[in-house]
Amino acid sequence: MFRLTLSPAGGAAAMALLLLLAAAPARAQELVQDPGPIDFQSYFPRMEAVRVDRAEAPKIDGDLSDPAWTKAASTEEFYQVLPVEGATPSETTRAYLMYDDEFLYVGFHLFDSEPDKITAKLMARDAQLRNEDSIRVMLDPFGTFRDGFFFGTNPNGARVDALIENSSAIRVEWNTIWNVKSKIVEDGWIAEFAIPFRSISVDASLDEWGLQFLRFIPRKNEEMRWSNIDRTRGRIDLTNPGRLSGVENVRTGAGLEAQLFVTGASAYDFELDEIDLDLNPSANIFYKITPSLTGSLTFNTDFADAPLDARQVNTGRFDLFFPETRDFFLQDVASFEFGGAVFADAVNGLPFFSRRIGIVEGRPVDIVAGAKVSGKLGPANVGALA
Repeated sequence: MFRLTLSPAGGAAAMALLLLLAAAPARAQELVQDPGPIDFQSYFPRMEAVRVDRAEAPKIDGDLSDPAWTKAASTEEFYQVLPVEGATPSETTRAYLMYDDEFLYVGFHLFDSEPDKITAKLMARDAQLRNEDSIRVMLDPFGTFRDGFFFGTNPNGARVDALIENSSAIRVEWNTIWNVKSKIVEDGWIAEFAIPFRSISVDASLDEWGLQFLRFIPRKNEEMRWSNIDRTRGRIDLTNPGRLSGVENVRTGAGLEAQLFVTGASAYDFELDEIDLDLNPSANIFYKITPSLTGSLTFNTDFADAPLDARQVNTGRFDLFFPETRDFFLQDVASFEFGGAVFADAVNGLPFFSRRIGIVEGRPVDIVAGAKVSGKLGPANVGALA
């Protein structure tokens, strides 16, 4: 027979130990309890950017094997918006993000259990990716929750860049300098983005950006997002983006960009056997007064010339609306188009329509020069044109 005898002090200690051991499983169960469903109306994920040295920067070639990507911040927290809002996606999407003093690098491993069924047909600049496997990156460097920059690609590496205005309109006419490479692999496809800070406006004093990732798989009609998990919000809606922090001490360049043009026309006089040659030089100059405020000058530019217009046939009594395509007016275009949107697919009246500049009573007129200051000054949008 075995008997255990405890002193009063020892008995108290043993009792305390037994109570502690009994409480431990209950405490452990409490710690692993399911937090419950996510409230996507207030949900927004966060990512802290990782800085790497310029010498460590990855090669943009559609291959994530560069050692730098192992240091990058990463996430797989994507949720379906279509077909089932808030559901776990059928395929995993892994996003990586890092930066150096000149570039923001974003990489994606887009897993696909049926890589032979990936849809990738287009390669043109600013191609419509709505029927392609695609990945999009949206940036709001000023934290406006309204305006931003759009970059997208497909497995062919098609480059799509645009301005987002008021979370409701997209300007694919805007083009900037950046790089992207994509490649289909045995378990899906890879995409690598390199976006120069000098190609986008950046507020150096802001420590948090708006950030959104969006993937689309057309054969499943499946749309998945990193944030804005709400099908009532459009794909370019930036009202509740994810948050990106940690981007600091970056170089936006000298802030000077010059675009030089020469147009020419010639006429041959058969009687005099002479050729009349007329050359017309012109220029656009952009200078960043601050990282968020730009001064623009244009000289001798043919404002009435917009060669990128799509052909339209007017069968009604109202004038046709042609979007702006000229670089001088596209610079900080959101500062001037403050009419906004009333409904998702209806544009409000625009107090200022730049396409009328350079045309009087349907005929082009010569304009010698133009000047503009636009961007952000503190919390306010600024726009002045002369």
